[in-house]
Amino acid sequence: MLSQKTKDMFASLLANTNEKPLMTRNGPRSLTAREKKILIFLVDGKSYGEIGKEFDVTGERIKQYVARVKSAVAYTEMVKTKSENTENTLNSLKDSGKPLSEILVEDAFELLSVRNGLLANGIHTLADLDARKNEIYRFEGFGAKKMTVVKEILDFFTA
Repeated sequence: MLSQKTKDMFASLLANTNEKPLMTRNGPRSLTAREKKILIFLVDGKSYGEIGKEFDVTGERIKQYVARVKSAVAYTEMVKTKSENTENTLNSLKDSGKPLSEILVEDAFELLSVRNGLLANGIHTLADLDARKNEIYRFEGFGAKKMTVVKEILDFFTA
């Protein structure tokens, strides 16, 4: 049995007039005629077994169709979110009023500053960093994510 949230999602998908409402790794696609019929039956409250009888297939086969549609919906949402995040980032850069070249220079100086801070503390290589990582982790707010960034910076400058 599907949750009301899933039924609502399928109903919204069926009502979407966009020619290709789903994104997949292979690009945009439309619902197939069979997928549409299955979703209509599901929204109407029919079980996988009941729908399977309509198509002369097992309920498990119907579940596979539904899983494929759910996967495409999830991928579509992920692509949409990433697109919105990228657009928001670009808009905030544009709204800052600074030219992109100036922003890149600021980032480069920040990277050099981190590198110089590491060098000043006797950390010249990834081996030095690994040897002192327990000491570094004691700094407040310095977690694994920041350590990864520092490793990447060191790797870049020592390559």
